[in-house]
Amino acid sequence: ARINNELVAIFGNFVNRTLVLTQNYFEGKVPPAHELNASDSECIAQLTLVRHHMAECIEQYKLRDALYELINLARTGNKYLADNEPWKVIAKDRARVETVLNTSLQVTAHLAMLSVPFLPESSNKIYTMLNIKPLKWDDVSGKNVLEAGHQLGLPSLLFKKIEDEEMDFQLKKLHYNTPAKVTTQDIKTIEDKKPMQAEVSYEQITYDEFAKLQLLVGTIETAEKVKKADKLLQMKINMGKESRTIVSGIAEHFSPEAIIGQQVCVVANLASRKIRGIESKGMILMAEDESGKLKFVMPSEKISDGSKIS
Repeated sequence: ARINNELVAIFGNFVNRTLVLTQNYFEGKVPPAHELNASDSECIAQLTLVRHHMAECIEQYKLRDALYELINLARTGNKYLADNEPWKVIAKDRARVETVLNTSLQVTAHLAMLSVPFLPESSNKIYTMLNIKPLKWDDVSGKNVLEAGHQLGLPSLLFKKIEDEEMDFQLKKLHYNTPAKVTTQDIKTIEDKKPMQAEVSYEQITYDEFAKLQLLVGTIETAEKVKKADKLLQMKINMGKESRTIVSGIAEHFSPEAIIGQQVCVVANLASRKIRGIESKGMILMAEDESGKLKFVMPSEKISDGSKIS
């Protein structure tokens, strides 16, 4: 419920207000940015900062923390709009409103890219409303990704708020792992003793989207800690036809010497990027148990490096 409320009240509200104001004041075209003041510069600086923080969280498999970084960026955008009040300023300083909405649209474009790992469908909706093709991670580094004069799509609600009545209805649909033949009294006894277990649901992707992933088996040949980064390990992975350097946030869970020879599953076609000055080419798949301990996702038996996972 908390995540739903934050998505609607913070993330969705910011995107909606930005696009609706641009539609109303500038016929849905990206306005130019003029001289930036301290408020503008501070908001733009957050784009690079949040991107960096999210990357660190994802590398360390702290996905919930990464999601909150995303929501905090939307919160920054909301505060920026509230502080600058373009709906009041438009009557006396149109150029100032152009700068405010240009900045807000740049934040919106960054939100579209940064939300891909968590909200792929919502990310696509934002891209449609912005009328742009999906961005790459390196495109969102605090720079402008929307040019002045670019025609946006029509704004629409990004999220639907789940009302209490709908929540109650969904809760009533939850069921327990009880025998098929039970009495009313049996059910009451079970309800008194057994907590409700919600069905787990995930945002779905298409087969074609999944098929884009190239998952390969590799073996860790070397591993060492990254200097001045307590949580990062730099590894050399034998992928069969090639060896790759991969940086991963697993140093708190494994010592370098203990994982030499470990077979791993690698996302091989993930775009490479620099982490602490080291070019990392791929991502090692990990699983996290209930206690927060990371485990390698690996074949049940040793197989040839470079073997495809399908």
